[in-house]
Amino acid sequence: LVLAGAFGVLVPATSLPTPVRMALIVGPALALAALTRASAPFARWLRGLDRRRMTALHLVRLPIGAAFLALGERGLLAPEFARAAGGGDVVAAVLLGLVVLAWRESRGFHAFAFAANLFGALDFMNVFRTVNALAAAGRNAELALFDSPAAAVPFCVVPVLLFTHGVLLAEHGRALAGRSPQR
Repeated sequence: LVLAGAFGVLVPATSLPTPVRMALIVGPALALAALTRASAPFARWLRGLDRRRMTALHLVRLPIGAAFLALGERGLLAPEFARAAGGGDVVAAVLLGLVVLAWRESRGFHAFAFAANLFGALDFMNVFRTVNALAAAGRNAELALFDSPAAAVPFCVVPVLLFTHGVLLAEHGRALAGRSPQR
């Protein structure tokens, strides 16, 4: 249902108010977090996933961030949104790429991986803040992203990346606290 709505099958995503669009982006990540708590089989499956590969998923943010910056330069996205979303995605991708390359079991590594994931998650929050500030000023910063196929980024890619940031933050946080990973 969310995907159908995101791709305009039910209603055009561009016609939805900003808070509804934000809920469609954050909601699936929260639903996955709730499913992890409520379903032992899902939690077991999630624990079995390779964390390095999960981190590598975030490399998709590099071309997406570059595209945001290019669209902002062309005037197809609000410049404030393009800078926040594009610049943050590029930095997050580089940091998380370094995490993938440096993968090891050490306290220093887990501290760096935790910080990189925290930056990535906070970058999404900064983009949400930017979108809401622009919406409050009567500007729709990101409407170009709600036309198919670009809608896959906010409605499919971002929720998965948000959820994996939560999983990875918990995993590296446990390691920093001296507790074994939940695998």
